[in-house]
Amino acid sequence: MSSLKSRVISSIVVWLICITPIQTLTLETTENYNEALRQDRKQIMCPTKCYCTEEKTTQQFNVDCSNRQLQNIPDLPPQTTRLDLSLNNINNIQSFFFSNFTQLSYLDISFNKLYHIFNNTFYGLHSLKWLSLMRNNLIYLNSTFELDAFNGLDQLEVLHLECNSPSKDNIVYPDQAISKLKNLREINIDGYPVPLGPGFRNLEKLEAELITNNNVVRSYKNMLVKNIGTIIRRTLYLALPPNLEVFISGSMKVEYFIPAITFLNNTVLRYMDYSNNMARCWGGPMNGLPALQYLDLSENYCTKMSLTFFKYLTNLTTLLLQDNVLGISLAIDISGIAFSTLTRLETLNISGNTITSLSRNVFENNINLKYLNLSRNELTDFDIDLKTFNKIELMKSCVSQEIFIGTLVTFFIVLGIVLLSAMFYYNRWKFAYLYYIGSKKLHIGNISLAYKPVAGVFITYEQEPEYIFLARNVFIPRLIQNHVTYVNGEDDFPAGPQQNNIAGAIVGTRKTLILLSRDIFEDRNRELEMNLAIMHEMNCSDRIIVPVFVGHFQVNTWPIEIVTYIRNQNHRCLLYEDTEEFWEMLINQIRQ
Repeated sequence: MSSLKSRVISSIVVWLICITPIQTLTLETTENYNEALRQDRKQIMCPTKCYCTEEKTTQQFNVDCSNRQLQNIPDLPPQTTRLDLSLNNINNIQSFFFSNFTQLSYLDISFNKLYHIFNNTFYGLHSLKWLSLMRNNLIYLNSTFELDAFNGLDQLEVLHLECNSPSKDNIVYPDQAISKLKNLREINIDGYPVPLGPGFRNLEKLEAELITNNNVVRSYKNMLVKNIGTIIRRTLYLALPPNLEVFISGSMKVEYFIPAITFLNNTVLRYMDYSNNMARCWGGPMNGLPALQYLDLSENYCTKMSLTFFKYLTNLTTLLLQDNVLGISLAIDISGIAFSTLTRLETLNISGNTITSLSRNVFENNINLKYLNLSRNELTDFDIDLKTFNKIELMKSCVSQEIFIGTLVTFFIVLGIVLLSAMFYYNRWKFAYLYYIGSKKLHIGNISLAYKPVAGVFITYEQEPEYIFLARNVFIPRLIQNHVTYVNGEDDFPAGPQQNNIAGAIVGTRKTLILLSRDIFEDRNRELEMNLAIMHEMNCSDRIIVPVFVGHFQVNTWPIEIVTYIRNQNHRCLLYEDTEEFWEMLINQIRQ
């Protein structure tokens, strides 16, 4: 017996020794699974103050934290692909903060309070292609953007730096930091009359450089434009990114003159916009842009232009010079030098330039010219040699004075009719209201109303059985119970064509009770009653209408002027419920 007992005890011990590791392993496995589950849950968790969306077809995870009054960037899911942090109060981003966000392709930190970009701030954003830092406090200084501020942005294509801190002395573009962005195609920056810096030469893929008019620098008045390069023998040598095709720097309004300028390192620039600045004197010539086809120098208030300014721009097809003061410069061009080398020019706009006279052969070499605008000048004689131009193109562009004047008069007549029709349409209820209340006497049946109220409320409603029953058997008895006199349009007078009766009912009662249902305004007379009541309310500067929603309704099907009124007066609208609280509010509104 003891032998059997010992054998049983031994078996139990062996079983416990064997099962304990299994239990431990099971517990460990469960714990690991739970931890993995927590990590997965943490990975997809959206920040408390943000809004997250996931696009499963494109596998994008978008996080919108804009306009949340954030002081710091919250914990974000590492799989985020688009992040909007705009319109917050973020003033600092630590280095390597984004090191785990390798899938992020779009980052907007505009309209914040950033004042410094540290080294490796964006390190890890290897997929980022679009970055906006506009509207922060980032002064253009090398100390603001540390040398490796943009380190890690290997794929960045678009950078917004415009509209940052106001201009101050010693402005320096952070060209060394920006030079690390080898794949940059477009940069948006504020315009200042200072050198861009040699670092911009390294941006070999740059296609568009947009210089905005965020700051008007008054302190640089009458200074030469300084840019990349040095001035040698009064010629400005300016190096551009080699692949830059579009250059826009309009509306800076920095007053200076354009000296002789030679562009280096670029043979593909085809579009240049330098309009709406204050370049009052064009020295020139401009050289080094063999591919330039479009040049806009309009609205610069230029009073002096060298006759050789366009000498080397032989591929120009469009030249816009309108709204300058080039009349004197062109008047002394007796030999027609100014545009003589522009043989490919097709469009020339020199309107609004106070031109009083032009040399006969001023356009002699512009054999491909198709559009010439000389309007808004002071020409008294037009003796220009046009024999070399394409006659067919000229005939297409010439319109006789009679046809032009006739077309113009017809246009203004049609425009006047349209404006009058629109004015009548949008004020039709006002005109109707003024017409009706202008009558000497207004009647409801045999009751003369004039302008003295003879009842407490005028009640109108949809002419369907359920609403007729509701008005006559529910609302009117309640009005009588509370000693409120009333006029019921359908009972007390025939509506419809007798529209002066409708006006009299509205003017001759203190309030207009309208039971608003879904199809009430399908009846033209209900629409008229509502709009006349609105006009009467505006005329009296008092609350005339008592709107009550009954049944099912859909305001979007109602006339637009009524919808507008209801939305603006939504706080006054009552929702029908057969409760004492509702009837008390209704009677109070009628008696106010």
